[in-house]
Amino acid sequence: MARVPGQRVIAILGMHRSGTSSLAGSLEEHGLFLGEGDVGGKGQWNRKGNRESARLTRLHEQLLKANGGTWDRPPHQVDWSPEFKKRRDRFIRSRAARPVWGFKDPRTLLVIEGWRDALPELEMVGTVRDPVAVAESLRRRRGDDDLHGWLELWFTYNERLLGLYQSRPFPIIDFDLPAEEYQRRLESLAAHLGLQRQRRSERFFEPSLRSAQETPTMELPNEVRQLHGRLVTIAAEQDLAPA
Repeated sequence: MARVPGQRVIAILGMHRSGTSSLAGSLEEHGLFLGEGDVGGKGQWNRKGNRESARLTRLHEQLLKANGGTWDRPPHQVDWSPEFKKRRDRFIRSRAARPVWGFKDPRTLLVIEGWRDALPELEMVGTVRDPVAVAESLRRRRGDDDLHGWLELWFTYNERLLGLYQSRPFPIIDFDLPAEEYQRRLESLAAHLGLQRQRRSERFFEPSLRSAQETPTMELPNEVRQLHGRLVTIAAEQDLAPA
């Protein structure tokens, strides 16, 4: 058995470029252990770091490849072979001394079933962002013109996010909230999870972490628009009172 009885594990979920790093870093400053040594620091696309375990990212990338896909070409189904289950369980055991820990990788939405099998009490938190802002960020990052393709990928990830929420509701935060309101929501979410701020001198989230480039105006496909509206409504209507 990989899991530790009584231990809490929190998965941070969301599409790429949707505020997962901001959410992870903010929960980390409230005491959520994400890892040591191999957790991503600052880089070109994440000035304060993506807060992802390189070990976990490799596991997910190789798992997706073994199932005939990648993060941007999600496979229809992901089967966890015994080899990948062993690697997952070793990762869980490496956190055995931590009463509360978490992990963040957008690919988790594509492979979540394997984590829920190993951790039946897995807690989840999610983040959602405007689909055009996400698509434009990914388009610039890749240097292509396939905005509609990125919107389809946004839909794939966020449809899974909504499906998970519908099976067992969990907190979702809207990355597009005005900066002060977003920060208040982060604080409320941390309190809701029973976490307390560890670093008083600074906050992980800064408005400058959001892309300053202009988001293009475009007509969204109905299914994308409706899914975004549904998730934003869920996020707005949640009561994040302390647990």
